[in-house]
Amino acid sequence: MTAVYSGRSRRQADAASALSRCQGNAAMTPEHQVIKAAGKALVRAFGGQDAAAMHVHRSQGRVSDWCSPNKPDFMPVDAVMTLEAVTHGVAGHPHVTRALAAASGHALVRLPDAPPADVDVFGWLANLAKEAGEVQAELGRALADDRHVSAGEARLVRVQVAELLSLLVGMDAGLAEIERAG
Repeated sequence: MTAVYSGRSRRQADAASALSRCQGNAAMTPEHQVIKAAGKALVRAFGGQDAAAMHVHRSQGRVSDWCSPNKPDFMPVDAVMTLEAVTHGVAGHPHVTRALAAASGHALVRLPDAPPADVDVFGWLANLAKEAGEVQAELGRALADDRHVSAGEARLVRVQVAELLSLLVGMDAGLAEIERAG
């Protein structure tokens, strides 16, 4: 049995409420605007609305609504997963997943494809020292000239930070394998 609220089903009432909250960009929260923009970027990375619509078995109009800041519809999770699964290597990938992580106060770090076959703890320590040193060196270069980190310098430091994070995630996967093996 469907519950009815003011002559409408719960689903219709929820949709009407969402529509009233999201009538245009001005009513949409900044977080929602970022997620909409990420959805649009994902569709663009896939090759456009027509291509994305065919791939996720939806109409081009529906995909357009997902990308429009003036429409309350957001891309459903199955469509996000389908499109992100085939846009590896495109700048910003995974677009929507990254935006959702950021909106919830999280950073997104790619997990290793497979746990390491052999665990080299000494190698980890050496690489950890090397990568952490590279972060420090890049920061030192950025601060050396004017004791300030510019946008360009921040990009360079972030490359080193990403490499360090990747190493740490791999170490965590290896340690988890040691823990599982008992």
